Amino acid sequence: MSALLLLLALGASPAAATPPRHPTGAERLGLSSDAQLALNRYGRCMAHDAGQTATRVLRQDFTTRAYHTGLGALLDNNRQCVPRGQTARFSGGGVLGAGAIAEGLLEKDSGALLATLAARAATAPDQGFSPTDTAAICVVKRDVAGFRALLGTEPASAQEKDAVSAMAPVLSQCLPAGQDFRFNRPGLRAILALSAFRIAAGVTPAKQG
Repeated sequence: MSALLLLLALGASPAAATPPRHPTGAERLGLSSDAQLALNRYGRCMAHDAGQTATRVLRQDFTTRAYHTGLGALLDNNRQCVPRGQTARFSGGGVLGAGAIAEGLLEKDSGALLATLAARAATAPDQGFSPTDTAAICVVKRDVAGFRALLGTEPASAQEKDAVSAMAPVLSQCLPAGQDFRFNRPGLRAILALSAFRIAAGVTPAKQG
């Protein structure tokens, strides 16, 4: 199994009524820096080549079957973004793959969508599609500058590590007491990017489309 296949295959079974918290396997995988960089390039390619479809899919509630179906179709119809000689698929949530695409969409067109984040964050509802999403929304709303600094770093770099460390106080404030949330940096980066994308795109659990 290729590195990219592993990265895209994270997540819950699409048959599950309520998928588990946002990442399931990310914190258990020791991802190489090359794999993380490849995933970042993949997300940018998908945002460039299939931006309209990717936007429509990532705006959806990720706890639904329709989201998982759409995510799989997005990959199937854009195999040109998968490095030659590798195979890839989304299995269930595909959190890291979706997060990479969300990053690409935020930064597309010289960061046009990212530029709206601060204004949208000021009025965005606090509730997300899941407890993890709600926590990620909290982090982005409280520290837009910190999130943008994280997004500006190269995956698996010392700068990324420093950016995550700088956000630690906000992370601790936003995680619900009594619940077990464990992330590594790729998983955290992905869920923050996904929540930030939905905020910037004006999506809430009560207002989609």
